[in-house]
Amino acid sequence: MQSYPSAPPPPAAQPQPQPQRPRTVQTAVVLMYAGAAISALTAVLSVVGHKAIRKAIVARLPHVGAVALHRDVVAAVAVVVIVQVIGAALWLWMAWANGRGRGWARIVSAVLFGLFTLDVVGTLVRPRAAATLVVILVLWLVALVTTILLFLRESRPFFQQRTY
Repeated sequence: MQSYPSAPPPPAAQPQPQPQRPRTVQTAVVLMYAGAAISALTAVLSVVGHKAIRKAIVARLPHVGAVALHRDVVAAVAVVVIVQVIGAALWLWMAWANGRGRGWARIVSAVLFGLFTLDVVGTLVRPRAAATLVVILVLWLVALVTTILLFLRESRPFFQQRTY
């Protein structure tokens, strides 16, 4: 029986070189890590600074009982910690995804920025401690600059290469 020559094996797929991350995206990723750090630090400081929260509640509700005061302080600290931990996780997730050029991550980052902006507007109409307001506004500015950097013309090609 005659054997026929087989076709040569296909050439091995050459791995595509990782495109260089533009400076705008690199800066945005660094700012996202900074946002995560600020959020995590805020969570820690709310636990450490629970006495300031207690004072703020007493100033607002001078006749609150001891049990209700304790309950309100624990609830306030718990809410801040949960929100800030979720915020830090979102910052880290977006830094990871945007740093790898995932196109969907830019959109998610913009949507999260929009939601955060609505929250900040709601925060501005409620009485807050000055330090709390400063932290919120610093985080908002970090988010604003990050969002702008992700959508600059220099960033666009980095995200268009990958859609997954």
